[in-house]
Amino acid sequence: MNGKILIFPNTPWERDALAAVFSNGRATPNLPGYVFPPVAATAATVNIPGRDGLPNYTATAKLTYDQVEVWCVYDLLPTDPVTKKKIVTTEGKAYALSVLSQARGNASVLVAFGTSAFADQQSYDGCVIVGSNYFNYSPFTAADNIPGFWDSPSLGQFIENSGQTINQQVFAALKDPLRLQIESRFLRPPVDSAETPYLIVSPGYTAISDVNVANGDDYAWADRQALAEFAAAQPRKVVGSVETTHGVIAESVAHDQFLFFSAIADRLGYFNMEAAPRNYAQDFAVAHNAAVALAWLLPTLISVAP
Repeated sequence: MNGKILIFPNTPWERDALAAVFSNGRATPNLPGYVFPPVAATAATVNIPGRDGLPNYTATAKLTYDQVEVWCVYDLLPTDPVTKKKIVTTEGKAYALSVLSQARGNASVLVAFGTSAFADQQSYDGCVIVGSNYFNYSPFTAADNIPGFWDSPSLGQFIENSGQTINQQVFAALKDPLRLQIESRFLRPPVDSAETPYLIVSPGYTAISDVNVANGDDYAWADRQALAEFAAAQPRKVVGSVETTHGVIAESVAHDQFLFFSAIADRLGYFNMEAAPRNYAQDFAVAHNAAVALAWLLPTLISVAP
């Protein structure tokens, strides 16, 4: 699977925003000698064994191209036969991702993609953070009996990727010459947008993934606890974004190189004021921006994928 790039949006709205951008010729690269998207390939599927009495099921990639596959983490999860809703837990995500990884093989470049919060009092809503480090943190332990608890050796560990081989070309391209093309296509989200949304990129940025949170209200304190633990463990490292799944993807899918694209939807602790009031519009606009950044970087990723 040499040269394969696997891209994982976390949720349906992130998946759909990415697909919308990738199918729009005005949002994607128009470069001499390069056709976007890459040549379409046969749809990729993966069979996932059911657990806890659930039947086996099949998931399909959202987009498949030559060298590039886009899979939505949500689409990989099982469905409750009674409620007809997806069963969403951190451990369930990790399990499905590991099954997919075994089926699809090693990724030369693995990309985690999703909406996130930014840890600053100033609003950066609509901006896009790109980095390569991650830190998984669980505010609970196995003794708390959280449904679908993910007990990973990575919990509390800083994973350093800032020196990986693709970073020099990737981040040079994002800073110049791609920045103008990308930022000129950004949308402003409707609630508390940054005055001018822009790219914020560095290989040294870290994605903080706050995992094993079953009750959404707990993020109000758990996210801040994750930041405090990270600052205590790595006082000289820089936080890029705070969300739920970037690090789970990185730990569960075999890969050579890792990048995350975080679409900033709200300030940390302000979800109910900024993301929730106009959830669809806020999330779509910011995910659109991250998808534009990824689309314009894709030719570079394809060229440098080991």
